[in-house]
Amino acid sequence: MPAIYLSEAAEITGRDKATIHRAMKKGTLSFTLDANGQRVIDRAELDRWHSSIPRMNSSNRDASNEEQPGEIARLRSELDAERAKSAIALERVAEIKVQLDDMRSDRDEWRTQAQAQTRLLTDQRQIAATTEQPVPTEKRRWRLWSRG
Repeated sequence: MPAIYLSEAAEITGRDKATIHRAMKKGTLSFTLDANGQRVIDRAELDRWHSSIPRMNSSNRDASNEEQPGEIARLRSELDAERAKSAIALERVAEIKVQLDDMRSDRDEWRTQAQAQTRLLTDQRQIAATTEQPVPTEKRRWRLWSRG
């Protein structure tokens, strides 16, 4: 029998590569390593493994649905309850967003008021330094020539 690689095995069986890899890791699907160190599966081994997996066809699904109507009803009621919780949470989020927008607008109004008040404030001190002229000091050149 020819050896096939993981991706080919996935295509042949219709299973995901991860599923086949898990089966190889668990030991339910045997494999060998090729010269490059890649895992190869014998076609007969793949057929054996694939046939041992229980498949869920439509008749099995119908039978299982008829066997557990209480379970389905319970799951549907749980789903409805979770949907109601989700709707309530979404409404609460919308309310919080409205409150946040309101707070932001209040903040902006307070900021503009504070800026306007700051602009109204002026410096009430008289600026004496600009109106008075500094008194010139007398230059004393005589100190340069004295030895004192």
